[in-house]
Amino acid sequence: MDIFRFFGEILSEQINKPPTPSAGLIRLGFKADFPGKDPQTITYDDLLFVFKNGLKKKLEFLNMENINGIVNHMIKHLNLNQSLLTISK
Repeated sequence: MDIFRFFGEILSEQINKPPTPSAGLIRLGFKADFPGKDPQTITYDDLLFVFKNGLKKKLEFLNMENINGIVNHMIKHLNLNQSLLTISK
């Protein structure tokens, strides 16, 4: 399972964009926050940091509304689906 695609689908519902570009925003946030790190080794803590930092910056750059609400929604789904990170390894 591609974690970025999974969370990209959740993000797409929040920002009214297709899942693939939404997943791309999360990937770009990951690359900005963890340059050189293999995306296959992403952890819960990494993704939590990306949502709070890299993704938030990307959403600000795109002038999205309710960015804190979007980030909190993503964190809620990260907590609900925490086991997926373990299973996907």
